[in-house]
Amino acid sequence: HNLIEVCTAIIKMIDNPEIDFEEIYCPIDFPTGGTIINADEVKESHRIGHGKSAIIRATIEYDSDKNELIVTDLPYMVFSSNATQSIQNAIDEGLIQGIDKVYDGTASKVEIVISLTKTANVQKIVRLLYKHTLLQSSFGINMNMLKDGKYPKLFSWEEMLKTFIKHLGITLERSYNFDLKKYRARVHI
Repeated sequence: HNLIEVCTAIIKMIDNPEIDFEEIYCPIDFPTGGTIINADEVKESHRIGHGKSAIIRATIEYDSDKNELIVTDLPYMVFSSNATQSIQNAIDEGLIQGIDKVYDGTASKVEIVISLTKTANVQKIVRLLYKHTLLQSSFGINMNMLKDGKYPKLFSWEEMLKTFIKHLGITLERSYNFDLKKYRARVHI
């Protein structure tokens, strides 16, 4: 999740403990990019704490001048070398036809270049790439955590934020009590 969005949701919840879920919901924000294609199901999984996995697709752009597909974002936990190898494996197994060669040009940013044959059907190849390679993957949603640091419990998004706010309060109280105890011990000086 985006830390700024989560902090904003926490502030909203502190200001209004009875706030609506829609106002505090923060969609998943994977660091490697990609597109979540089932956002409504993911939102519902967050609402109850478990459910449908997030299905994440790589971003594939078509360059008609060069007749190439360019992959710029990858699903979470998929590396460009693994993705390139999975594409090559699908080609070798005959699952995808119409690809001339695959090149991993990743340096500072992801860029996998897929050169197509002259007669390739671009839409069909993109569909097959998502189906047979790592360019589409899923990420499970199961918000099981320890309640009070002791007992496993399934948390909803709202419960998780409320529990975190409660934890912050306890932590601050302990910190202030520690300082108070230290100052009381030195008050005679």
